[in-house]
Amino acid sequence: LESYPVESSIQASQVCLLVIFAHPDDETTLSGSTMAMYAASGAAVQILSATRGEQGGLGTGGRKIRREDLAAVREEELRRVSRHYRLERSPLFLGYNDQELAVVNHEEGVRKILNVMFHVKPTAGITHGPKGLGGHPDHIALHFLVRDAFSHYKKSPTHAPRLLYAAASQDIIEAWDIDLDGPEA
Repeated sequence: LESYPVESSIQASQVCLLVIFAHPDDETTLSGSTMAMYAASGAAVQILSATRGEQGGLGTGGRKIRREDLAAVREEELRRVSRHYRLERSPLFLGYNDQELAVVNHEEGVRKILNVMFHVKPTAGITHGPKGLGGHPDHIALHFLVRDAFSHYKKSPTHAPRLLYAAASQDIIEAWDIDLDGPEA
């Protein structure tokens, strides 16, 4: 397993939020205000992105990005967002290819996430819900990887983090015309 650098050690009693999403920008869209609130209260917040979003759109607002530059651009955007939210930790990446999470070896993916969890020691986590908040295959696949990693992590008597799912209000569900129920609605 790869070893992930952790910039500052977390005290066992400190609140630590581990935010795990499939692509850079998912964290802001789905939990930006939550991350900011946790960070402002003194909690450690660690972002873990499964991919670098290299298959995403090639620019917005008149900005054009070449496909071969997109992963680096999205990674830098995520680093800037982390600083904007005043997160003390740089984001981490699992290194998977965008739009390929559904074919990742499940046990390998769970182990990679667990490796990060044992370094970061989260007291809570946020990720995609079972429907991926809109049905994106990467979001759905990551949901199951994270769910199983948290399940394994909780088997240790000293680790009992809560796993939360990104959710949407009824007005967002209707505006986006998405089929949601259960923990995401």
